[in-house]
Formats: sequence, structure tokens, C-alpha cells
Amino acid sequence: MNGALHELYYYGFSVLLFCFLWFQTIPAVKVEGDDAVTWGSVIKLVHQSTGYRLHSHEIVYGTGSGQQSVTAYPFGGDNNSFWRVKRQEKANNESNCSPVACGSWLRLEHLTTRKNLHSHLPKSPLSGNLEVSAFGIAGQGDSGDVFQLVCNDYSTKYWKRGEGVYFKHVDTNAFLYSSMKYVYPEPIEGHLEVSGHKKKNSDCLWKADDGFYLRRD
Repeated sequence: MNGALHELYYYGFSVLLFCFLWFQTIPAVKVEGDDAVTWGSVIKLVHQSTGYRLHSHEIVYGTGSGQQSVTAYPFGGDNNSFWRVKRQEKANNESNCSPVACGSWLRLEHLTTRKNLHSHLPKSPLSGNLEVSAFGIAGQGDSGDVFQLVCNDYSTKYWKRGEGVYFKHVDTNAFLYSSMKYVYPEPIEGHLEVSGHKKKNSDCLWKADDGFYLRRD
């Protein structure tokens, strides 16, 4: 078993054990259909209009910030497309395993490199939108890592698997975006650029797909 997969299994076991130990003291939150995305889950995010997955790797941008690049990747079987759903700050009265409410501020930590999804003012290399990168050390970064979850269905209370949502970057007010218009050449040929777009549109929708989804029954 390679290192990234071993880490994924170890993390999944540890957080499930944590949830079990808290079961007796924290009341379960019932969500219709039991399909909510929960805090602490490790998931893949699929770009709704292209089917590509939010992805990162130890390749840095040659322009802009020079930070670790973030792309959209067409294939599903890759450990570099897993992200852990974290609160902006740890709340003392809430545990992992509870549903992520629409409107929440959150961080997405790249599982294999432990850098957070990040954005800021430098321009992205292909579209000239705002650059999106992976930033930080061991899951610790700065305010540029914080995104607000915006549910597409305003009647929905929680983030649900398979339903399109927007990620609005709190510092810049830009939305996480990708498009088939912006395809990278080598060395990451076939990957799409991921950037921050100032206007919310259908190319800013993402949905939760495969992963370890934590539950408290």
C-alpha cells in the first residue's frame, strides 16, 4: 500500500473511532436522506459542468505566487484529488461528523500534501482570473484559505452529496471556477485551470462525490 493510501485509511479509522467515542454525549443530527456532507469527511469534489475533479500535486506555479498548483483532473482514481472538510476554526461545542450547514465558512485541506485550498490577488496563468493554489504547512495557513459554502438550492439547510454548491472565497469574494476553455499544456497536459471568478455562474458549481463520509447514527 503506498504512503498516501495508507494515510487515508489511517485517517479514516481514527476519525471514525473519534465519532464512536463521542456518540454517547453528542446528540445525533438527523438529515433527511442521510446524504449530508459532514465536518471531517475526506472527499473528492467534482466540477459539475466538466466532470473533472479538484486536484493538487507537488508542482508549483511558474508565474504568480509560485505556490503549489491546483487544477481540475479528468480521472477519478487518483489520491491527489482527496480533500478534508475542516471548519474555519474549531468550535468547542461541535464535533466532526455533524452536517456542514449552507453558509458555513470552511477550509479544504489537500490530503496528500496537507496544504489548504487557497486564493489571493495574483492572476491565474491561463485565464487571468484570480490564482487558486494550495498553501500552508501541515494544514495550517492563513485567511486566504477560507471559503464560504453557498448552496445552489436556497431551500437546502445542509450541504448534500451530489448537489451543486459554490465556494466563495472570503478575502476576495471570488468563486471557485473552472472551464474547458483553459487547458494546461505539459507537464500537466489535460488538466484544467482552477481559478477565482468574480461572477457566480454555472462553471462555479461543484459537487461532493467519492470519499469517506463521517456519520453519527
